Amino acid sequence: HSFPTRRSSDLYYDASCAHLESLKSTLRREMLSRLPADDESPRWSRKRFTYWTRHPVNSDYAELWRLNHDSDAGSTTESESSSLFFDIAAEDRGTGYLDLGLTLVSPDEDLLAYSVDTAGDEVFELRFRDLRTGTDLADLVARSYYGGAWSADSQWFFYTVHDDAYRAHQVWRHRLGTDAADDVLV
Repeated sequence: HSFPTRRSSDLYYDASCAHLESLKSTLRREMLSRLPADDESPRWSRKRFTYWTRHPVNSDYAELWRLNHDSDAGSTTESESSSLFFDIAAEDRGTGYLDLGLTLVSPDEDLLAYSVDTAGDEVFELRFRDLRTGTDLADLVARSYYGGAWSADSQWFFYTVHDDAYRAHQVWRHRLGTDAADDVLV
């Protein structure tokens, strides 16, 4: 194997700062010890669940969590009644890139609309997950952009697409359980 050679300026820096290596290690260790094990967002409540994001240390992606308001009576601790309902890292398909466009829980709190970009071109694949079972529905919209919204009855999802200049261009309506080819331009 051929490894790139270090430039003389890099070698000079390394030699000049070698005496600071123990200080650098100590500062790094002290800073990391002050970080929480998990970084959590503020929580927001809906009718049946309280939601928040948790970002584990050494992870590039957050996790979406929720607490069922009705489960408090049967549980001795919050951690027993809290559940991870969407692990963003699990959507990494090994392409070297992963971006989340949206994550929106339906008004009835049984479904999650989410979109992922695995190419870096800001063209998101829109999917839907049944939060009662944890499985994805067959519904798939191959091309969407950042915006979206649920209908009040949780049966329809409105999403945006972009034009050739990658500007939000149109709003489309998808009925759950139907083919995306049947979606309607709003």
